[in-house]
Amino acid sequence: STRDSPEELKLLEIVRRTNQPAKALPEDARIFCFQGNESFAPHLNGEVWWQKWDFATRATSTVEGDGDGYINYRFQCKDENGGLVCEKGQWGEGQRVIPNIWGRIGYHLFFHTTKFDAHTAEDVLNSNWLLAELYQRSLGKVA
Repeated sequence: STRDSPEELKLLEIVRRTNQPAKALPEDARIFCFQGNESFAPHLNGEVWWQKWDFATRATSTVEGDGDGYINYRFQCKDENGGLVCEKGQWGEGQRVIPNIWGRIGYHLFFHTTKFDAHTAEDVLNSNWLLAELYQRSLGKVA
């Protein structure tokens, strides 16, 4: 039977050898949990970063066209005192606020649902995505 084949026995030996309890953390190690307005992912799947952004009004651009590849038109947001106030988004109509959008310690930027046409850092920095403002702020290019 295949249950007793050499391949099966080898695999079972690897599982037995590697199936060990995790080692304890050193005494001086510290673990932090960032959540709420400190979370590294201010939006559940990152789509908010791909809205067309008007840097002058600090709000979602209402001008269609002249996009930089992919633009998410489902959002209507504005920057209010460092929070992103959205009247609509991928959830539909209804206000939601993403607090502390610009002031987090770090950002987990993950985009697994879309392919983008930015090939260089300059492509992103010069785009009209909300993400461009985040990068520009992190580099001290936006007040």
